[in-house]
Amino acid sequence: MGEHVAQWFVRTVRQHTGRELSVIDLRTFDLPMFTDAIVPSTRTEPHPDHRVRQWLSSLNDSDGLIFVNPEYNYGLASGLKNGLDYVAHELDNKPVGIVSYGGTAAGIRSSLMLRETLKAFNVHDIGTQVAIPRVWEAFDENGRLLSGNDQAEELAVKMVEELEKLVECT
Repeated sequence: MGEHVAQWFVRTVRQHTGRELSVIDLRTFDLPMFTDAIVPSTRTEPHPDHRVRQWLSSLNDSDGLIFVNPEYNYGLASGLKNGLDYVAHELDNKPVGIVSYGGTAAGIRSSLMLRETLKAFNVHDIGTQVAIPRVWEAFDENGRLLSGNDQAEELAVKMVEELEKLVECT
């Protein structure tokens, strides 16, 4: 579902603002489970695994990020947490936003956990959040958000506008 949510978000922002967003899909990096003995913030050499270096480089090269965040078992997705465990300074001072999805709680609980994790990286949390409840019913077969979720589109545009303002300030 995350791919559908991300595509909807990018398409919505493009339709309403004309802005193009880049998508960084964590799955494409195929990161190993974090088991490093060295704490990332104390590493003096680049990480030995090329997949980790590519992941960190993609974060470092971004002006800001919007995380598309699912909720599984009331919590943060393990793959995202694993990817963030490799981060040292790549997110410092970057503006970040969250688009969450899940069941009736719309991913809000996992977003709270994500926000706590992101605090370690000194990010600028936009605060505006898009939350999509009952995600399995929220989209039609063409990936369009069904009626009843109109506020999500407004919040998506607002989130990107806020992110851009913070990018200009940092």
